[in-house]
Amino acid sequence: MSLLDNPPHEVTAQPYARNTPDAYGTTWGPEGDPVQVRGSFQPQTVVEQDEQGRQVEELFLFICRRWPFGPHTRVTFEGTEYEQVGAPRRYRMSPRTAHDDVILRAVGTDG
Repeated sequence: MSLLDNPPHEVTAQPYARNTPDAYGTTWGPEGDPVQVRGSFQPQTVVEQDEQGRQVEELFLFICRRWPFGPHTRVTFEGTEYEQVGAPRRYRMSPRTAHDDVILRAVGTDG
């Protein structure tokens, strides 16, 4: 059985949209209801390190059959919140291997 059809992880995906601009500029906030999405959550890469060699930012890859939202989505996985980096990549060469993946970055963490 395929990992695309029987994935090991489940995330909560919440679409975000621009709020009306105010005196402090444009902000982003939740739009609509969050959705549970099953897929495979994998470490992707360490983006950079500080001068002591500690990782500053790590990206993750989430692979699923269909990603339900566009590029402005927050994801919660195992208690950590992530923001989506860029638009989802959609692979549709074959119905058997068709899938989407999104790159995620942890928010509100110390690296």
